[in-house]
Amino acid sequence: MRLRILRRGSPDLRRAKELGAFINFDMESYAHKNSTLELFRMLFTEPEFRDWAHAGIVIQAYLRDAEEDCLI
Repeated sequence: MRLRILRRGSPDLRRAKELGAFINFDMESYAHKNSTLELFRMLFTEPEFRDWAHAGIVIQAYLRDAEEDCLI
């Protein structure tokens, strides 16, 4: 699964990086919170994207586990 996600997501991220665009992952549903966090971690721990300063993730501050989620 990791390889499939990297294959599908990397070209878009690569192009955004080339263009100097900012990528923001936004959780629209609590039901997908853990999946969104894992996807973000997976993509942005890859050497190609690890030091990219123009990527972020929205953490819902009102959630009890928000502080823990920020430790990604």
